[in-house]
Amino acid sequence: MRIDLTLALVAWSAVPGVALAYETPKVLSLGGAGMALSQGNNAFYSNPAGIALGNYYSIELAYFDDFQGDDRQVSASITDGFEKALTGGVGYVYRDRRRQDRAPLPDLEATEHRFDAAIAFQLAEGFAIGASGRFVTTTDDIGGVDIDPSGFKEFTFDAGLMWRTSVGLSLAFVGTNLTDSDRPELPMTVGGGIGFAYEIINIEADVRYDIQSKNTHILGGAGVLIGEMFAVRAGFTYDTTTGASAISAGVGVANKQFGADLGFRQRISGPTAAPGLNTERLFGISVHGMPFL
Repeated sequence: MRIDLTLALVAWSAVPGVALAYETPKVLSLGGAGMALSQGNNAFYSNPAGIALGNYYSIELAYFDDFQGDDRQVSASITDGFEKALTGGVGYVYRDRRRQDRAPLPDLEATEHRFDAAIAFQLAEGFAIGASGRFVTTTDDIGGVDIDPSGFKEFTFDAGLMWRTSVGLSLAFVGTNLTDSDRPELPMTVGGGIGFAYEIINIEADVRYDIQSKNTHILGGAGVLIGEMFAVRAGFTYDTTTGASAISAGVGVANKQFGADLGFRQRISGPTAAPGLNTERLFGISVHGMPFL
């Protein structure tokens, strides 16, 4: 067993990392575009500044699965933007996935635990800044046996700003993993978004540049509210470097205090290991509550 694990460790060290990003099912259905219009739990992962522009307290539980045994995620988050100058939130993500390159080691899996905390301030009407810090720890195993040593432990943080005008136009800027970690799983990225929300329609387009891989991601999505409770959403993702692309869709239902979202993404072109599109398809479902509204 010691020889087997030693050989496995050598092979594991050559496997490229998957970016350990996270998005809620709602943002997933919008093609990952969430920098400019997200609030509450969605803003917690897309742009922490948006927490300060959502004047409510919100709890969300989410589950993701590719239904191929390759990627499963469970998350929980709480955000508090309820009538406070200082707002923020906390969150946890558990992820169990197979490594990208499984040819030499088909049973090689990785387990991730991610802990986030965010703060946000509304500096002026419609203008907010925010930051979130995260601690990520990962381990690898083969057939349930941990590879020792394997994985890593890392702290990093994101920062963002959001400006929302009275006519529904929103602009945003976000930097992620700003400690400039040398881990390919935690690439430093910079990006911006523009969104427009008016009555029952919202449209957003984001651009994100990965400083490590030099990849540029274009993300876009739109949603329509039907009958004040039911939302239909769709989006796309495109990597200009690898040519990888994906389409997304989803639905949501909500009343004043409770809601649920269902999102789905399907890769339609590009390499299997495309950053951010490492799974062929992904389903996500979440439930959330806003008890103090």
